[in-house]
Amino acid sequence: MFERVLFPTDFSAYANAVFACLPELKSAGTRHVHLLAVIATSQVPLGHSALNEDSLARVKWSMEEHLHIAAMALEGQGLSTSTQVVYGNPAREIVRVAVEERVDMIVMGAQGQSAFQEILLGNTAFDVLRLSPIPVLIQKFEVVRELGKVECRRVCGDTFRRVLHPRPRSTSSSGCGRQAPRRSSSCTCRMSG
Repeated sequence: MFERVLFPTDFSAYANAVFACLPELKSAGTRHVHLLAVIATSQVPLGHSALNEDSLARVKWSMEEHLHIAAMALEGQGLSTSTQVVYGNPAREIVRVAVEERVDMIVMGAQGQSAFQEILLGNTAFDVLRLSPIPVLIQKFEVVRELGKVECRRVCGDTFRRVLHPRPRSTSSSGCGRQAPRRSSSCTCRMSG
């Protein structure tokens, strides 16, 4: 059902916790993971400066190295992988790449920023949910904050135990609506407004 998934990462503790759960998606049919890193325009603003272009090249190289290591780890777990680093608005780039790569699902974690979104999701995850025509799985994990450090503990075992069904007129409802009655353990969709 979810043979090709997109995993966007910022290499944070939150993303690393979700990354650790990716091999468990094989039970939902996942065979290929497209690993994506987005260099946000706020990280390295492009201009006509050679310094900015050099900074962008260094950040891109570093992200490519991290993605390569992640890809090797997933391949060791029996998944095929591809990697990509892009520059731009994270949410828009995640959705654009998901559509271009024809993935079946976007898998990501969330960290809340604003008072309202902190209850549910982080800014990027919230925007991806809002913009994506593709189902989005927001993986949950337990966050432990101690002595100024953040640790995320995996909560993977029951990924598809509780299904969030889309509203009837959402763009994701057609595929999941047919799948959920047959096999609710393998269908998760985003809510669209």
